[in-house]
Amino acid sequence: MQVGNARASKTEAGGSIMCYTGTTMARDISRHTTRTVFAFVILVGLLSFAVTYNALFSVAFILLCMGVYVLSYHLELGFYVMIALSMMTGWQLNLADYYGIFRDYPALLSINAPVADFWVVFLLVAFSLQYFRQWIAGKRQSIVTPGLLLYAFFLLSALVSLVNIPVVERGEGINYLFRFLVFLYVGYIVLGVNICRDKQTLLNGLKILAGVGVFAAIMGIVSLPLGLWTVGGFTRAVPFGILGWSPFGNVHILIAEVLTTTLPIAVFFYVQSEKKNKTAWAISAALMLITAVLTLSRAAILTIGVEACLLAYLFRKKIKWERFVAQFSWVLGLLAIPMFYAAYFILTNPTVEASQDARSHLTGIAIYLFREHPFIGQGVGSFLARLAEVDLFRLEFGDPLEAHGVVQKILAEQGLFGLVTFSVFVGYIFWRLYQRYQQEQYSIEARMLSLLGFFLVLSPAVFQLFNTQYYSSKMWIPIMLAMAQFTIYKTDKKHGKVFHSDRKPIVAEV
Repeated sequence: MQVGNARASKTEAGGSIMCYTGTTMARDISRHTTRTVFAFVILVGLLSFAVTYNALFSVAFILLCMGVYVLSYHLELGFYVMIALSMMTGWQLNLADYYGIFRDYPALLSINAPVADFWVVFLLVAFSLQYFRQWIAGKRQSIVTPGLLLYAFFLLSALVSLVNIPVVERGEGINYLFRFLVFLYVGYIVLGVNICRDKQTLLNGLKILAGVGVFAAIMGIVSLPLGLWTVGGFTRAVPFGILGWSPFGNVHILIAEVLTTTLPIAVFFYVQSEKKNKTAWAISAALMLITAVLTLSRAAILTIGVEACLLAYLFRKKIKWERFVAQFSWVLGLLAIPMFYAAYFILTNPTVEASQDARSHLTGIAIYLFREHPFIGQGVGSFLARLAEVDLFRLEFGDPLEAHGVVQKILAEQGLFGLVTFSVFVGYIFWRLYQRYQQEQYSIEARMLSLLGFFLVLSPAVFQLFNTQYYSSKMWIPIMLAMAQFTIYKTDKKHGKVFHSDRKPIVAEV
């Protein structure tokens, strides 16, 4: 028996040693392969210097490769940076400003995009490198693609619409298709949900987004005494540049969109946070709300109104309204003055009438273009080109503007096929989130985060009915955070509690 046990022990030990050796070898192979690839990239950079004699480009290329390599080991950090940059679409990077680096590559000099999009590309390459490294090591990898089939139909509608674009412009349509429609799904949604795989990463991302909202609100409040936008005696909250840095641009609606998106996050963390943190979150939410109203943006006020009405409806049987009014009377009092101010501005200021006139003309032109090709539209990305052909609009309003509303945009460019497929995709996201919120077998944590996700989709969706940022990170990064829950809370038994206990959330007791 002892001999047999000894042999068995040796066999088990041998198997363990072989297993350990195999794992170690796979790890060594992975490291060796990664280093080989990295060295190859550096070699390519050096060769590019030898061929082009452009030292600046070669140095920039090598530094970029080194950054990608380091970032591939810290994808969560890159994810947080992506979240922070997503609302700062006013921060643009124009490669033409770096002519000394890209002078030998004229195609690159025409690239101009938000810093957030450059970072997404950077992070996407780092993610691909990390995926390749894990694959070489023999580790099973899966790529989550939420709603891919439904979104593929929307892409198909864009592809089909290309037939209506003149041949000389078709290349621009194809470029638009990949630059915006494909990029937003691969770069914002797929990349984001595959990095954000656990609860803590999701919560950290939400807090970062809320922090950006607080920053935007403070900037808006500071702009008021500075009088950066004053017309007819009215002053509105607007973003502004800091030493040449303009993260939110310089138009009121750009900051309003940030505030309406991040407001639900501040409310959520107020509800779930410990008592010592509630005051900070309450002040943050109130600051966002008041600043959003003081932007005097009709889209912002309407979006907040829709959110408030829906929240009140969902909790109509649970909210104790007398206690709610008593507890938040200070917020209601502070809000009454800016609401009256905004209402008076909207009803009396001539700039509002001029803005509404431009919107009406854009909507009328979009409907006209839709009627010409109702099923597949004029062609993806073609609205500006078609609008430029309307001389009367240019004479009255100046340079062509994008369609002020995602519905008008898709109807004109992709017709009913595009609008239906886009609506089905967004509706699917709403349905998944609302379904999880309603299902009692999920924990309070999963249900309330799903409700927050619902509002993270609702806010930009409503706002983009009146704006032009429908294919930007401002709309789709919050939606990505909502969709990340599909995987994280597929089964939430393995995760801890967000709330104080597993009882009903505090918002139900207000």
